[in-house]
Amino acid sequence: MDAVRVLTIHKSKGLDFKVVIMPFCNWELDMKKGNLTNYLWCSPTTEPFNQLSILPVEYSKRLENSIFEREYFDEKMHRYIDNLNLAYVAFTRAKHRLICFSEKVKFPENISKINTLAQLLMWSFTNENIPEIEKPEILTKHFDAEQYIFEFGEKTQITSGEQPNTTNELTN
Repeated sequence: MDAVRVLTIHKSKGLDFKVVIMPFCNWELDMKKGNLTNYLWCSPTTEPFNQLSILPVEYSKRLENSIFEREYFDEKMHRYIDNLNLAYVAFTRAKHRLICFSEKVKFPENISKINTLAQLLMWSFTNENIPEIEKPEILTKHFDAEQYIFEFGEKTQITSGEQPNTTNELTN
């Protein structure tokens, strides 16, 4: 009963746990690494491509300045939103403790060049170019830049008799 449960983030939706450990908190926000080729199905409006009602176009950065630019940026935006929603689900499953691990990352000064969750988190914790009115104090006040550790809240005693909520309802 008091065993560790290993779940995907998708399987954890609607559940809560005393402690959540995320060992690889550095996934891509846009392109997936691997051997799979991703395709966009586009309806071209430019000659001679518009002679086809729909055609597959390989999703890549090369589409940025092409006739498929609108479709590319629309897909890119949806991929970012999907991955930020996934991060939200992962970060809101813990009742008492959330522990995330990632390799130490370098991040670009320009937020538009950020492409991993770890880079986005580091940029949020450390970037001084974010106007104070937009940057919650919690991000900078509780981040140790020397050790790359963010800690917030009081440590609580977790009792072994406490059971996780295994219903499909979101809990607060």
